[in-house]
Amino acid sequence: MYIRAFIILSFLQLFNNTNLIAKTENYWEGKVRIINPGPPLNLDDIDYAPYITQDGKYMFFSTGRVGNFINEEGYSHDIWLAIKSKSEDSAFSQIFNLSPPDKANSLINTIRNEGSVCISNDNKILYFTGCNRNDSHGSCDIFIALLQFQDNTIFVGDIINLGTQVNTKNFESAPSITPDNMKLFYTKSDIRGKTYNILEYGIRKLIDEKPTQDIWYSEFDTITKIWKPGIPLSIINTKNDEMAPYICPDNKTLIFSSNGRKDGFGGLDFYFTVLDSNGEWSEPKNLGKPFNTSDDDLGISFNGTGDIAYFSSKRDDIEGEQGDYDIYMAYLSEPFFKEARTISWQQLSDATVLIDIYDNSGNPVNSINMGFQKSGRHSFQWDGLDSKGITLPTGVYQFEITIGNEMPEPPRVLRIK
Repeated sequence: MYIRAFIILSFLQLFNNTNLIAKTENYWEGKVRIINPGPPLNLDDIDYAPYITQDGKYMFFSTGRVGNFINEEGYSHDIWLAIKSKSEDSAFSQIFNLSPPDKANSLINTIRNEGSVCISNDNKILYFTGCNRNDSHGSCDIFIALLQFQDNTIFVGDIINLGTQVNTKNFESAPSITPDNMKLFYTKSDIRGKTYNILEYGIRKLIDEKPTQDIWYSEFDTITKIWKPGIPLSIINTKNDEMAPYICPDNKTLIFSSNGRKDGFGGLDFYFTVLDSNGEWSEPKNLGKPFNTSDDDLGISFNGTGDIAYFSSKRDDIEGEQGDYDIYMAYLSEPFFKEARTISWQQLSDATVLIDIYDNSGNPVNSINMGFQKSGRHSFQWDGLDSKGITLPTGVYQFEITIGNEMPEPPRVLRIK
């Protein structure tokens, strides 16, 4: 078996999430510079749910602008892609509809609404929200699309509904996949069976009653190759709304939006929780200012090194506001999460294991022979050194795991039941 994944290495003075829990709500004030990139990323329509790839080059987002499909309510919500040359750049060289209406076979975007997305670390599997599609199980479901990048061109392959273990007759949206592709967090409508209207801002809208959304998760079964039944993340959910989860590249820090806590600044605020060594989530904490405002703050993602974030907000305190939800870019003076150097894998049989590590350009930097390993789940803490024992610089690195002698294609979610 052959596995390719990504690992984040940072040797800056790292920020410890445990310390943040003990800090005041004003910890980030003076340590974050937030800008509104302005047009053409943000227009006077709604622009929301940004998701940046680990190399900081590609950003997916949802929007309701000219160039989208048109339905009975006007322009539908479509998924767009913004491309830039360097992670730290604030300007995007290209911004376009990922699957425009004038394309002969528009696979992802439709006349209905498509919303919040995430993408696997190898940029090959896009998880997205699709509403009222022919193969939907409810109002909005989570789908996957197989992607292939060639320079700045993207080819879209099969579109697959994630299945009834995750999708129900209600509303599922806002997926966030872990770096190892083993767990999917998402937003789910109230399990008590209230009736909701169709999509607004990629989030369901209640017609007559108070809206309630919860965060759920599903784990991937490596034996059956399907997703297990979803489970609510109880420590996060309240009687009000918790939505738009984002699992950070460290695979330990989960950020989400909530209006159900007493320490909020108003509207939806960003909160975070950290997974400890015992597999327990910490009590959620408000992310504080300047990320949160008295307006709605919803949908966030980070680059691989944790020092640049993108998020959407209805705030009006930063120059360049275009109206409704805009997408904002935040430069952090220190990484939000600790470096991720844990390499994990699942093997179905006893075999020898070899780990090859590459830089983000594909150049080999180290090869680690793990020897003979028993079947089961394994993990290895990389020391961040190259083959000569030299400390590598900050950046995003790839690793390949070879189990036994066979090297098939990297595992993907190809069969959904």
